[in-house]
Formats: sequence, C-alpha cells, structure tokens
Amino acid sequence: MSAGKLDDARRWFDKVFAIPKALANANPSNTAWQRDLAVSYERLGAVTVSAGKLDDARGWFDKSLAVRNTLAEANPNNVTWQRELCTTLGEMSLAAREPQEATRQLGEARSIYGQLQRDGAFRQDMMFAQLGTALELLAAHIGKAPTLRCGDPLLRSLANHADID
Repeated sequence: MSAGKLDDARRWFDKVFAIPKALANANPSNTAWQRDLAVSYERLGAVTVSAGKLDDARGWFDKSLAVRNTLAEANPNNVTWQRELCTTLGEMSLAAREPQEATRQLGEARSIYGQLQRDGAFRQDMMFAQLGTALELLAAHIGKAPTLRCGDPLLRSLANHADID
C-alpha cells in the first residue's frame, strides 16, 4: 500500500477509533469495550508496521498489551483473552527494537500458546494452529520479522487472531 493510501486509511481509522476509545473510557469494567479498544490499538500498530514506523507501532502495541494483560489477568480461565494476549505479543515482536526484546515477547507468546494447546482450548481450530506456526516462524527469524510479515501469509494472519471470539 502506498504511503498516501496508508495516511488516508489512518485518518479514517482515527475518526472511527474515537468511538471505542470513548466507550472504553466511559466504562472501564465493560470487557467487550476494553477488548474493542485493544483491537483498535493493535490495528493501528499493524498499520504503522506496514508503513515502516516501528517506533509508533511499539507505542500502539504497548497500549494494546496493557489492555490485553488487564483482561487476561482479570480472568485467567478465559481462553479468548489468553489467545488474544498471545497474538498481541506476537505482533509486538514484529516491531521490537532489539532481537532480545523480540525473543522475550515471542517467548511469552509461545508459553501462552503452549498452555492453551496443552489445555485443549482450541482443538481442531485451523486458525489457532496457524498462530502456532506463525509464532514458530517468527522465532526462527528474529530480526527479520517485518520483512517476513509482508511476504508470508501465515505471518500476515497473525493480526487476524485478535478478532476471533
């Protein structure tokens, strides 16, 4: 996507983003609105990764992670919150400054994924299996993740996992 189109998309998204942000701020205990806010932050992070603005992407992913952590910690038995936390950590590794940071984030994501897998949370779920494959590919290519994300459909699909209930 060209830089101009990304800028246009970003402006439209900013307008739409005001709604989930206002709803989440108005009622912090509403988990659905908090989740929508996390998804919005994550999408902004993905757009900024695509634009090559990794510093900006890290800021958006950090905000998403804060919301996702709050949701996952509030209800550790909610496999959806755990899966989405795993996905956010994978996305964050794409924008990591240092290979050590990416390694840490992927380690956390893979740990959560492994626990969900051991618990049988998403048996016979192809998207969940693809998430595991994407995390393994990212781990094998630390430092090259943004390039891989643009070219590999498994890595591109990582962002889609946050939208699955």
